Amino acid sequence: MHILLDTNIYLADLTFRKPEHEALRNYLQTSHGSIVMPRIVKDEVGKNIKSQAQTEISKLRQLHSVVLGAITSTPDPERLEELIQEEFDRGLRRNRVQAVDYGDTSLETIVERSLSETPPFKSKGRGFRDTLIWYSLLQYLRVNPTAEVAFVTDNSRDFGEGALLPELLAELTDLGFLHRVSYYNSLNEFLAEHSQPIAFINDEFVEISVREDMDAFADSVDEDDLDIDYPSREVDWNVIDIDYEEGLIESYYIYRTTDTHYYLYVEASLHYYVGLEGYDYDWGYDEMNGVWGHHMRHVQDNATAFYTCEIEIKIDKLTHDVEVIG
Repeated sequence: MHILLDTNIYLADLTFRKPEHEALRNYLQTSHGSIVMPRIVKDEVGKNIKSQAQTEISKLRQLHSVVLGAITSTPDPERLEELIQEEFDRGLRRNRVQAVDYGDTSLETIVERSLSETPPFKSKGRGFRDTLIWYSLLQYLRVNPTAEVAFVTDNSRDFGEGALLPELLAELTDLGFLHRVSYYNSLNEFLAEHSQPIAFINDEFVEISVREDMDAFADSVDEDDLDIDYPSREVDWNVIDIDYEEGLIESYYIYRTTDTHYYLYVEASLHYYVGLEGYDYDWGYDEMNGVWGHHMRHVQDNATAFYTCEIEIKIDKLTHDVEVIG
């Protein structure tokens, strides 16, 4: 299977050093697949590499100021940009990337799609770059009539949550491509489905192996770390209580295999109950005095919150002993 990665997947790790990229590389080697890279994605990544170089230089300059000149020099921004680009290009070569254009799609076709707000286009013409990625996928399927492609993006708002948007599925069906495209909202989701299966490394084994560390990590999470689903944005909420409820294993996969060990990446979601208090302002017009006024009401409520926990473990092939390594 060939894999088309959206821009956001590359930007999460431009150096291809995280476990998911090692697992992806192993998958490509064993399956003889390749990565499909639309030209618009390469251009977007290039633009972000330039921006990242500037960000890193700013961090170094700030550090220089904080430590009172202990750092005597900072890299040249253009040279740092070159180094990041070179590392990214090496990753592309290791992963056998195939470049693909969006074909002979005319400007009129794109404009018509924009005016009809057909996904990935949205209102006011937004979604141009996403549309070029979509046309690149269709072009690759046309040019490679037997290829199967996994489309991986975490841009669920524009392409679909859990499955492609109905309009995009209908388009694939009309073109006869539906059975050749699988869709994933993250690289981890793809790897969890396609990673090398080992009989004893199942849901129960992973749960037992990481439960203690997952719960211990949960206690270290504070309010600033959490993604809190507030009941109302109109109230100035204060968090008064955070209770850890449960941790759920979302996905796991083997990202490295040696003669003696398996290396497993585990992603879990930590769920919290959050107690809130705040003040609600009830505005009204005082006709007698001719002024606007309000009264303040103390309110209490609760919310749910989530945090994603990443754990890496090393598993002895012979004894099945587990060691947490990250």
